[in-house]
Amino acid sequence: MNKSDNIETTEFQQVQGIISLHRSKALQTVNNENLLIAWEVGAFVSTRLKNSAWRSKTVK
Repeated sequence: MNKSDNIETTEFQQVQGIISLHRSKALQTVNNENLLIAWEVGAFVSTRLKNSAWRSKTVK
């Protein structure tokens, strides 16, 4: 392997690192949004049940 091949390999690894970093960030963002959805839906259902807007048979 010559010096040019080493540079190309290193540059390719850097590109892979950039892609990996941003994939991880994207997955974290998606996970956070999924948690927010669950939290907000749970709060909505809980409020409706407490205020008797829904009967207990609505949610089993």
